[in-house]
Amino acid sequence: MLEGLLQDSRPEVSLDHIRNPSLGEFEAASEVESDVQRMYFDAPTAPATASNADVPEMLERLCMSSVVGSPSYFGTSSPLAFSRVLGTTFKALRFHGPGLTMSGIDIDNTVVGQIPRPTPAPLPVRFFGELLESAYFDHIHPQYPFLHRPTFRSWQEKVFAATDRGEVPQPLHLFFVYMVYAAGALVSTSSSPTSAEAYYAAAEELLEQVMSAAGLTCVQAMLCCAMYSMRSMSGASLWTLSGLALRQCIELGYHRDLEWPNHQTDILTVEMQRRVFWVSYTIDRSAAFSLGRPFGITDMDINAKFPLDLDDEHISSAGLTSHPRQTDSQSPTLISAAIHGIRMRRIWGDIRQAVYYNERRGASEENTAIEEVRSKLHAWLSKRPTVQSQHGNRNVAFGSDKWFFLSYHHAMLLLHRPSITGTLRADGIDRSSLATVQLECAESSAIICTIYRDFYMQSTALYSGWGALHVLFVAGLTFLHCLCVSGEVRRMYGKDRVSSVTTACTIVLVIMTERWAAAQPYRDMFNMLSEKTQAMLAQQDDRREPRLPLVSMEQASAGVRSIAVLGMDDSVRHLLADMVQ
Repeated sequence: MLEGLLQDSRPEVSLDHIRNPSLGEFEAASEVESDVQRMYFDAPTAPATASNADVPEMLERLCMSSVVGSPSYFGTSSPLAFSRVLGTTFKALRFHGPGLTMSGIDIDNTVVGQIPRPTPAPLPVRFFGELLESAYFDHIHPQYPFLHRPTFRSWQEKVFAATDRGEVPQPLHLFFVYMVYAAGALVSTSSSPTSAEAYYAAAEELLEQVMSAAGLTCVQAMLCCAMYSMRSMSGASLWTLSGLALRQCIELGYHRDLEWPNHQTDILTVEMQRRVFWVSYTIDRSAAFSLGRPFGITDMDINAKFPLDLDDEHISSAGLTSHPRQTDSQSPTLISAAIHGIRMRRIWGDIRQAVYYNERRGASEENTAIEEVRSKLHAWLSKRPTVQSQHGNRNVAFGSDKWFFLSYHHAMLLLHRPSITGTLRADGIDRSSLATVQLECAESSAIICTIYRDFYMQSTALYSGWGALHVLFVAGLTFLHCLCVSGEVRRMYGKDRVSSVTTACTIVLVIMTERWAAAQPYRDMFNMLSEKTQAMLAQQDDRREPRLPLVSMEQASAGVRSIAVLGMDDSVRHLLADMVQ
């Protein structure tokens, strides 16, 4: 009956997804179906025009319960239940360290477990609050634009106004202010009179109230926590946060562009829904690749449009005050680089399909798929927006030309690392092709190490975090591996150049360890392998080549165990297994 009504009013909508609803979906939709039945059959004397006017809304509610699920229905998706579960999850993971993995860091064997819970901080004075706001929106927002700066400023103003009057600020507004200040304090410590951890502790006390709001606000709150966890030794697991945020986006239907009759949503809400989905998608892809875990959603299940390439101040609930950027020749906006970053994450999906899920492919088909991905990467790099020249903030790594090259070469390692570790396919890869891949991997690894060194030595504002640590460490590890197994790579890189690359990687790992003690196993492991590699290269002659492994498991067991707890994908595990036995 209901399918027929929907088909009559919207013939272009497919009904396949509601032919066989699950028991949970049926229960969630039963109330709406009863409403429709009463409207059509229990009240025959009601004016037809009035009834027909209500049909689209009823049908939308019914179909949304089946297609995407709505947290406003009863059951496990209710806001109250979700907020309680999420609050418990956050508390359980609070001192496991953020890392990338769900289990976090082994708190018995690292200093992370020794971190005391700080006393929640009071609001800073307005001057410092505005500095922290600027730090966040200058350094974090361009890459993860899931907040709307004019909206945040209105929240911030309401918080300070309430405080000035001696009133308690609205919890939702206060939570976001504290979270933005906490993340801002991590990227610009000089802007804050209080530690980032103290702001985060204050925000944590409001978390359950904010999560009970569900919907868009709930996802934004989770992403704020993710921004903090990316850069801090405290906070919840980034893997957990990205998974929760993405699943909530899917439940709310943000991964789909669904248009319903007589359903009006202002442009600001639509835009923020798109932004929170794509930011959640971006973080999920990064965490999944780092840990070798499945993506939270496949690209074939997504038809959501990209966010409008338009600065925040030109978007409001009343409409747009400027035209979005449409072509590469137009001047970039503050979020142009973020949108280009989303395109890179979609290419990551192609990489995984081409070289990680290839059991049924032959060598020829696989090589063709790899070449197609390479072409996409070259096109991506050639179309990069020059964001920094437009906005003039030279102290931000993200969006700079070096950042795009860093992303490109990291993707090249993702594409080729299975080849050099022998995990690409059972019949392996021919010697000539392998030599070429090893040279490319060594070059990409060297460039990544050098770019990170430049970011830190040029005082680029704290381009750091768990993701950066993982990318740098794996690049350094790949460079050492290629040196050990490839004569072509050794001939390409003289001892001075090898020393320059390994020193660049070591310098940044040392700096990272000074900021997060949990980075120490990465630093120590790389130092050990680097010293062994260079010592072996110094002793080699034309008749004697370096041999793997470099060190015994007995020598490296503590470092390997600590790194394994944080998580790594199979190709990285194979790199370590070759070098440590």
